Amino acid sequence: MLKERITRVLESTNKKSYLKWYCKSDLVNRIHWQGVRILKFVPDLWNYQEIISDYKITNVIEFGSFLGGSTIFFADILKIYQTGGKTLSVDIVDKWDPKTNRTDIQKLKASSISDTCRITVKKFREENPGNVLVILDSEHTGEHIYKELQLITPLLKKGDYLIVEDADDDPRIIVAMKKFFGENPLEYEYDKTREEKFGVTAALYGYWIKK
Repeated sequence: MLKERITRVLESTNKKSYLKWYCKSDLVNRIHWQGVRILKFVPDLWNYQEIISDYKITNVIEFGSFLGGSTIFFADILKIYQTGGKTLSVDIVDKWDPKTNRTDIQKLKASSISDTCRITVKKFREENPGNVLVILDSEHTGEHIYKELQLITPLLKKGDYLIVEDADDDPRIIVAMKKFFGENPLEYEYDKTREEKFGVTAALYGYWIKK
């Protein structure tokens, strides 16, 4: 029993150490999709494309996009799966690479907790039917993520999939997430199995299915 506990602790430590190295190494500056820098954790990207397939996702909404590498990635995956859908990318600054200037990509320069964002997401959903994958990856503070969850939840439907990234950056983010999901137990189902599929993720406590 003690040996098993020690093994589990060592495995957990190794996983956390790898993620810490990955995030702090220069590797994050040398990962590209279609020639555009992408800041996502690569195993998570594989998970996301599987989610798009498994849950018959039609459209993607991402809060936080930087240069738009992930924006292009999601648009390309939707195209591969022939969903006919679009990707909505929201960021507070306009740094999108010109390669994001596509008819299947919609961009919004605004705060992800603003009324402008709420109105745009609502209209996007009305104009683009089908299940949606939502990625929250903008300002990494507990308060901001809590407000993002408040904004996006009423706009989601049964079968939609929500990802909250980078909660490991600050313990207060986990606290805020647990507060929100604890206050809204009927809204989401925690997909722990999917989260643990590759052993380590940058979306700790971050895989949720809309009920």
